[in-house]
Amino acid sequence: MTSLRLANHRLRARAHPILQTALAALAAWYLSVLLLPDPKPIFACIATVAAIGATHGQHRQRALHLVAGVVLGLAVAVVLVHLIGSGAPQMALLIVLAMSLAVLLNGSDLVISEAAVSAMLGGQFTPN
Repeated sequence: MTSLRLANHRLRARAHPILQTALAALAAWYLSVLLLPDPKPIFACIATVAAIGATHGQHRQRALHLVAGVVLGLAVAVVLVHLIGSGAPQMALLIVLAMSLAVLLNGSDLVISEAAVSAMLGGQFTPN
């Protein structure tokens, strides 16, 4: 089999999951536009792609934990940045609050760490 045919075979084997991921990200975008004030909800798309990609062949529970952590972290970022702005001290506070809230809600280790990462990212892109 030539390298071009082999590459084509690999792509065809993954075409369905690739399209499924793109459609899920598109749905996440439109749901976020309908439900949240952000006109460009890129983090909803990122969370969707990360959850689907990270859980390929794994349990749905892992995907739900990933998404829960992203949503929690971004929610904390939006509220806190709106109240006190952004900067290095605010980022540290974002991490403490997002992780603490995830622990209080009995989140898994994945939810807790993803909440912190998403809070940091959200704090960077949330308008003051």
